Amino acid sequence: MKSLFITTAILLINLVSIGQNCTPDTSYKSPGYYPDSLLPAYIGQSYEQVITTVVPVDTTIELLPGFPVTLPIDSIVVTSISNLPPGFSFSCFPPSCGFPGGTANCIKITGNPLTGAGEYNIIANVDAYSAQAGAVSPLAETINFGKFLVIDNVGLSEENSTNFQLSKVFPQPFSGVGTFEIETPISGNLNIAIIDILGKEISNKNYFVSAGNSNISMNQNLNNGIYIVLGKIENYSFATKLVVTK
Repeated sequence: MKSLFITTAILLINLVSIGQNCTPDTSYKSPGYYPDSLLPAYIGQSYEQVITTVVPVDTTIELLPGFPVTLPIDSIVVTSISNLPPGFSFSCFPPSCGFPGGTANCIKITGNPLTGAGEYNIIANVDAYSAQAGAVSPLAETINFGKFLVIDNVGLSEENSTNFQLSKVFPQPFSGVGTFEIETPISGNLNIAIIDILGKEISNKNYFVSAGNSNISMNQNLNNGIYIVLGKIENYSFATKLVVTK
């Protein structure tokens, strides 16, 4: 299928919501979904986001290898979603989660996570219907949305480790240039990534550290705002909110 259909189908994985009706933003005309990534959720804080979907009118597939065919899209339907974080579910408008081809629809995402800080690889099963596809309709796809973060305001660990964390950031206020003090349970290669609240990766670097406290120099040109610092060493990880003020 052409990328336009894949892109629209990926949107439907962003259905991590408890539903009341929502209203699509009709200013969006091009097929796709808006915004293109989910904001992170924080433990103990209410979460809400509306996503507008614009479904394309057709897609190109190969019913036989080497013979692409363009088919009209009657509708795209989300049949199931797996690996949702605790405290989240999803609903659609229309409630059937069936989005007709060539229309704008929306999804309201809400939640109030009390546990489950971590990274979630959200998987959705999507069916695309086209009358002209005949017996092969619906066309089923498994879509991997990728990373969705639920963040503890202090930090998180995949291995229940209480001694892997970003202990200090200085100077304060942090401007993007300074030092991270990180407490690590083991020696090894530490990966530090900085991500903005729209999910865009700003920096990704590796450092060799010894068990205990290590100081890591940072020199990033960061705009004022909220960022997420992700740390990973072997099977341990944390995610911490970082506020940049210049």
